[in-house]
Amino acid sequence: MKFRDPRPWLARSLATAPMVPLALGLVLSLACGGGGSRPAAGTMTVGNPPPGKPTPPSITGTATAGTPLVGTITLKDSAVPQHVLTAPCDVDGTFRFNTEGLKAPFMLKAEGQAGGVRRELYSAGDSWDLDGKVNITPCTDVIVALAAGMPAAATFEQGTFARLTHSVLEFQMGELQLETAPLLAALGLSPTLDYLHGSIPADHTGPGALLDVLQASGAWGLPVATLRNAVNGTSARFNLATGVVSGQLSGLGVTAAMGAFQSIRAGIKRLEDLSRTGTPPTMAQIRELGFFDPGGFLQDGLSFPEWVDRDLRPRFADGLPFPAMTLVSADARKVIVRFQTLPSAGGHSVRSLGPWVFHRDPTAETWVCVGNQRDLDVQQFEPMVSYTPSDPVQPIRSGLYLHLEDPKGVLGANGYAVLSGPGIASTPYIPPVSGAGAFELGPGQADPFLAVTEDQVLRIPASGSVYALALYSMATGEPVLAATYDLPLVTPPTPIAELNPASFATLGSTAPAGSNSSITRPITIPDDYEVLGLLAFLWDDESHKFSYRVNYSSDDTVSRDSYTIPSDAVGGRTFSHGDVNIYCKRRNRYERKMFFDEF
Repeated sequence: MKFRDPRPWLARSLATAPMVPLALGLVLSLACGGGGSRPAAGTMTVGNPPPGKPTPPSITGTATAGTPLVGTITLKDSAVPQHVLTAPCDVDGTFRFNTEGLKAPFMLKAEGQAGGVRRELYSAGDSWDLDGKVNITPCTDVIVALAAGMPAAATFEQGTFARLTHSVLEFQMGELQLETAPLLAALGLSPTLDYLHGSIPADHTGPGALLDVLQASGAWGLPVATLRNAVNGTSARFNLATGVVSGQLSGLGVTAAMGAFQSIRAGIKRLEDLSRTGTPPTMAQIRELGFFDPGGFLQDGLSFPEWVDRDLRPRFADGLPFPAMTLVSADARKVIVRFQTLPSAGGHSVRSLGPWVFHRDPTAETWVCVGNQRDLDVQQFEPMVSYTPSDPVQPIRSGLYLHLEDPKGVLGANGYAVLSGPGIASTPYIPPVSGAGAFELGPGQADPFLAVTEDQVLRIPASGSVYALALYSMATGEPVLAATYDLPLVTPPTPIAELNPASFATLGSTAPAGSNSSITRPITIPDDYEVLGLLAFLWDDESHKFSYRVNYSSDDTVSRDSYTIPSDAVGGRTFSHGDVNIYCKRRNRYERKMFFDEF
């Protein structure tokens, strides 16, 4: 355990005269090292201004977590009233703000997706930076947390940035440099790397490689900031209130892991090039890439030929981009990588929620993909909120949604799943849905087990949550553990206090019961949500139960204005009543919404 200067002491000391020479000396040494020279205020140009008109000051930077962040940047300054500006990120994560009239210190928030994972990252700057460069990364998030003495997200929400002065930010960047020194050395980077202002290559080299290896995060409600090496699992944990640092990062295995990562990137490039030929590749062409291990491949219960025919070849006709790779873990024999695949020109993408596993091929000295090595298909594991107007006790629920498929009956007709992790009050038992080899449970269903109280939701950390899924087969009549999966959660559920009925779809007039014709129900979906589909449980006048499902991506009977249930959904019988689940998803965020309707 190491002790750093606690934040209250630091804030007082930097304000006193004896500390000024020391602080200035530290700032000068950091500014001159490693990350490139800082431009003086007022020297950066933006475009070509008209003759006689000065270029307005601006902030530029890169938002990245190893892979560029796709989303929105928000800037808050220290003026009264406060200025709040927003700007989009370019595809490479870069952004720009005109800062004319703004008052320092200021904070930046980046919100969006990086490597297929939703991220909220923070950074800050002083008057020095109002005409300069400020990056937004997990590392800058930690620097701000150390400077403020609280999580960066909490500081941004409070909107008071007096402690985020140039001297304090540079001092805390020095603290981060000390803690990450073993990783900087392993990657051949300067020990005084400028995390706040330096250039970040997009090719996973240099500082970009460091962001692949280093997982840094703060957490809402907890006075801690954590650094973790994704390669060897070592970590350092800052107590923001006391200045105590526990644990130590190691650079062991980092150099070899990044070599493997670059080899995998080269294989992905070959796969992308093959997808741009204009016609679906043959099985022989895919094998010749040397990127897959057909014999050891397993993806969601499918063999290599099955997966290629179902998921890969049909999506290659018009080019398939893999713009982002995130390193999950690595050792001498196995590397796990998460991909973010964007839709191609024809809207195709490879569906794979589980990270891909790569094994080292000793004969060819390369790394080959063996799929996600799962017997079952985990189709969704994500936050979910639901609204049931007829529930007098708890109409709004927030928690997690899990859906997995057992396409080959690995678990047998009566197999089941058990999930455990943050926010789950008791170990949930998940039976198959109607014995059909599908397992699905979420808030508001028959056995709502996942974070259905505010206390449980708030116990789920802001990032880094991993849940254990145990799968049991009943093929022999006795439970036998068939597989265990670790399921990372991309973002926590929304607290119930932040939700209200206006957050969900609203309904028009009530559909008449007893109708033997199609039922159409007017609805209104919030603008920031897309409709995924509909699942209805229907009863006729003789109490027979039917189910009716619509996938919105392939059927237009569900729209933003209404949904329709045809009369043949109950076999031409007379409708008695029904429960309808309308599934939506928030744009640019991994959060599913379900609205319950009844008629």
